[in-house]
This record gives sequence, structure tokens and C-alpha cells, in this order.
Amino acid sequence: MTTTQALLACGILSVGMVLQGAVGFGVALFAVPLLLAAGIPLPIVVALFPFSSLAQCSWNCYQIREDVPWRDSIRITGWRLVGLPLGGYLLLVLSGAESLCKQVIGVLLLLILAGQHFACVKPRESIPDFWAALAGSTSGFLAGAFGMGGPPLVLWATAHEWPARRTRGLLYSAFLLFTPPWVAAMLIMQGTVIIKPMLISILFAPAIIAGAHLGSKLGDRLDREQLSRIVTILLVIIGISVIVEPWLRGS
Repeated sequence: MTTTQALLACGILSVGMVLQGAVGFGVALFAVPLLLAAGIPLPIVVALFPFSSLAQCSWNCYQIREDVPWRDSIRITGWRLVGLPLGGYLLLVLSGAESLCKQVIGVLLLLILAGQHFACVKPRESIPDFWAALAGSTSGFLAGAFGMGGPPLVLWATAHEWPARRTRGLLYSAFLLFTPPWVAAMLIMQGTVIIKPMLISILFAPAIIAGAHLGSKLGDRLDREQLSRIVTILLVIIGISVIVEPWLRGS
């Protein structure tokens, strides 16, 4: 990863955190296709995620530590680990296939957005274990393959009748618990080539924290529903663009 690509990655991830802070979703959905468009290989793109948000996520988790449902976090993380190896293997298979990676990411992005739009889940006090297994393993697979494991986890968490702080606590703590095995799996499958971008991504922390803070302020001042629609339209445009771009280039 060149210096220019590193600066682009920092900017893209920071803008993604603005969107995340403003509407509650979007960082990976926004960042992954744009990072690929910047010429960064998919394994390097995925390697940027574990450490770039670690400081912000750790601090958020500490702030609401009394509301973190650790038992649920451990349970869903266990299921995420089930899907992680298969996702890591797919990442290995896709490595080097630049055009195919972009198109797969674009299709996946559109499918996730469609799922978020049409999935009307009524929150319940208790959810069968099957859904934890499905959401967790799918999240682990998507994280391992594309760095986009958030949507299934968010869907499962918000399907519970939990206070907002407990839901956020689940998401933050699940990210922290998942990070060590996620990094280990990438090192085993991708080798030392990902160590440098992982270390570089730690330097992104101040910009990412600033982006999240700015997004939170925007979300408080502006209409969140309108912002969410705008972000969704933006993500649809990005998804379609990365799908058709290889065809337009004739590759």
C-alpha cells in the first residue's frame, strides 16, 4: 500500500465513520467498494478494519460498560467464529481477481441494502437460538471475506427488546471479542503481507474518532430518516458503479 493509498484509505474510512455516526450504519458498506476503487487489494482492505476502529470502539465500550451484555456478546461471537474460516478462504480465493472482487462487493452491497430495506423485524424479548447461529455465522463469513460483517449482527441485536445502550454495548463488545481471532485468521491465511497495513491503520484512529464525533453531531442536528435515505441512495450508486466499472473498462 503506497503513501497515497494510505491517505486515501484514512479519508475514506473517516468519511465512512461520519456516515456511521450520523445514521447508525454504513462505514464498511461505504468504505470497502471505494477502497477497492482506489486500487487497494481486497486482503489489504479487509486488514484495515480490525485496528483502525479499535480505539474508538474500546472507548465506547468502556463508557457504557455497565450495559454491555457480555454473555450475549460471547455467544454471538462464538457463532461468528464458525463462519470466519469459510470467509477467510473465500478472501484467499478472490485475492488477485480485481474486477471480480469489485463486482462481488457491488452485488453484496446491493443485497445488504435490499435486506435492510425489506427486513421488518419486530423486536422481541427472546429470540430462538437458530437466529443467533444464522446471524453470527453469516456475520463471521462476511467479515472474513469482505470486512462487512456488521449488518447481520446489527439485525440480530435490534431484533431484541433491548434499550439502546445495551444494543450498542453488544455491538461494541462483539467487535472487540471478534478482533483477535479475526486478525489471527488473516495472518494464517494471508501471511505477513497484511501486517504493515494493519499497523498503518492504527494511525487512522484520530481521524476516525473525529469522523464518528462529527457524524454523531450531524445525526443529532439533522433529520436522521432523511439522512438515512440519502446515505442509502449514495450506497446504491456506489454499488452499481463498482459492478459496471470493470465492464466499462472492458476487463
